[in-house]
Amino acid sequence: MIQRGLRPIERASTGALRIADIGSGVGWLAYRLALRGHQVAAVDLVTNEFDGLGAHRHYDREFLCLQAEFERLPFRERTIDLAVYNAAFHYAPITSRRFAKRCASSRLVVGW
Repeated sequence: MIQRGLRPIERASTGALRIADIGSGVGWLAYRLALRGHQVAAVDLVTNEFDGLGAHRHYDREFLCLQAEFERLPFRERTIDLAVYNAAFHYAPITSRRFAKRCASSRLVVGW
């Protein structure tokens, strides 16, 4: 996903990307993206420290954690540069996928 999806977008960008990691779980990918210098919002419904967004406390790089459902993503249109579904795309309803794409100026990366 980094090689084929993210790197080409990074090369075309003039600075840090605003990325939404949708279905983030424990925030592993959000953390890795933050380490690359991006502004990252990890979005998930689960917030506990075991298998939810609360696990972000164990990372040494900050990123924004937002509790939200796929159907109610907390972004306005074109407010993020990239929406990422990493092993979560199959959970998202079609309406959520379309909305994420509009929020991200048509950039959507799906990883597995």
